[in-house]
Amino acid sequence: MSTSPKKRPPRLSIEPELPLSMSHNLSLIDTTPLIISGKEVINNVDLLTSLSVTSIINCCSPRTGHDNFRYLHLNLIDEVGFDIKPSFESAREFIDESTGKILIHCNAGMSRSVSVAIDWLMVRKGMSLFEAFCLIKGCRQQASPNVGFMESLSDGSLNMEIYRKDRFASIEELRPSTTSESKDMERDDENAKEMEVDDHEVEGEGKM
Repeated sequence: MSTSPKKRPPRLSIEPELPLSMSHNLSLIDTTPLIISGKEVINNVDLLTSLSVTSIINCCSPRTGHDNFRYLHLNLIDEVGFDIKPSFESAREFIDESTGKILIHCNAGMSRSVSVAIDWLMVRKGMSLFEAFCLIKGCRQQASPNVGFMESLSDGSLNMEIYRKDRFASIEELRPSTTSESKDMERDDENAKEMEVDDHEVEGEGKM
């Protein structure tokens, strides 16, 4: 009889499937037809087709595309002093005319593409800057438009003082400041106390 140990079958190495955001630098924005990405996926026709992408907004310099998609080339420069506002309207119209999913991409999917998506959410969906940024940030953590772009989008709903210091600050830190509201409440309390003092003085005079 053979006394040699039984050989075990080799273990199968199965790699877990990574989320799209990790494997392709691509993020689907919840409840919208928008997808934000970096440049990694723009030539992956099979992937984009599987995601029902029909239109692509290229926020970088113009480049050759594919017949499978319709394109809008915005040629934006990711610099604080660049005026991004003139490009917003054409991007909105392009998105509105699209029937499937719309991929909005720049180099890293952090600044230019996110700014275009935020503008569409604010104008077409009636969101505040803070609400739109929260939605995108929840789907794409690295989202962080340069300060100049955020200034162009600013509506007072996001704490720009904090954002200017740190564009990667947390959403909680970027909540709008309530300093003015607190001052109003303090002023109301002071006025109420003064009125109470006046009432007491009047009552005291009546008893004398």
